Amino acid sequence: MEYTDTNRPTERMSGDSELDALATQPTIFARERTSYQSRHCEALSPQEMLWRHSSVAGLSDALIMMVDDEVLNIEMTEAFLVEAGYKHFVSTDAPELSVPMMRKELPGVLLLDLSMPKVSGLDILATMRDDPVLRHVPVIVLTSSIDPHVKLKALEMGAMDFLSKPVDPTELGLRIRNTLAASAYRDYLSQHDGLTGLPNKQRYHREVAVALAAAKVEGYHGALLHVGVDALGRINDALGRSIGDQLLQRISKRLASCVQTEWGGELSSEHHDPTLYRFDGDEFAIIVPRMDGVHSAAAFINKLLEDATVRFRRRGSPELFVTSSVRGVGVSHRRHGPRHPDPQRRARPAPRQAGGAAPV
Repeated sequence: MEYTDTNRPTERMSGDSELDALATQPTIFARERTSYQSRHCEALSPQEMLWRHSSVAGLSDALIMMVDDEVLNIEMTEAFLVEAGYKHFVSTDAPELSVPMMRKELPGVLLLDLSMPKVSGLDILATMRDDPVLRHVPVIVLTSSIDPHVKLKALEMGAMDFLSKPVDPTELGLRIRNTLAASAYRDYLSQHDGLTGLPNKQRYHREVAVALAAAKVEGYHGALLHVGVDALGRINDALGRSIGDQLLQRISKRLASCVQTEWGGELSSEHHDPTLYRFDGDEFAIIVPRMDGVHSAAAFINKLLEDATVRFRRRGSPELFVTSSVRGVGVSHRRHGPRHPDPQRRARPAPRQAGGAAPV
């Protein structure tokens, strides 16, 4: 698609005067570049790092927001993005409404024009930068401005990418795809441990609250188990941190396999399955949504300890047996009201002993 404005000024301007003059100019797509070419997107997307986690597969489901005072710009851009496979859009040609709209429904990416009356794109970026939630929304700026200072200012205020009009539709598709992928990977890293790929400590703290609330409502027992790798500090000192990291990775895979075999079984509740987390340093944590009896607890803990025992041999060194230990904090709620454990007992965690476990 190509749209040209016969009233476009030919003289070059800079600063605010240029923004004002460009405010009425519609988006111009580059000539003969109207079709989406998926092979280009595939070639430039960072698949090796991102495709391993499932949320990236749903990039086409991301909500794309467009803010432009020209309705024609919005319609043309949306038509192309529909052809590119995107499905969900929200838009406004009244820039003063854009921030309330984002607060109501957070977009996956914002396509923002800079040169608009009443409220400029730079004003919107400034508001977003001061908002603790909106500051994380990735922004791609689309503008006809040729002033490098305008571009730098937009980037300084938080814009993630910048495209000058006329916009190549295929390039726009690439930028959106890679921006969404980078945002998804950032969210992934914020919730997962970089060494093992397991959910991290921050996610554990959030999901513990959910598990406790569910146990209280439904009136069943659950457990929080912590698995510690014995003497990992001495292994790191003697053989190096890289060897310790390899051991943690091996143990995490074994524990993950052990926990996953319990999905849908007697340790799962109606809505939650047992989940393994990398808690901190040499320690892993497991949320067990349902654990009704001592026998099921003992069987599961013994299986964890067996799977967390690793043999290791370095060339020229004797074989090592790396063991782990389990301690648990019991969680119990009954339909007639929760049972509150003694606060002094909670303040004294059970000592870690190889093969031992605290009562659950």
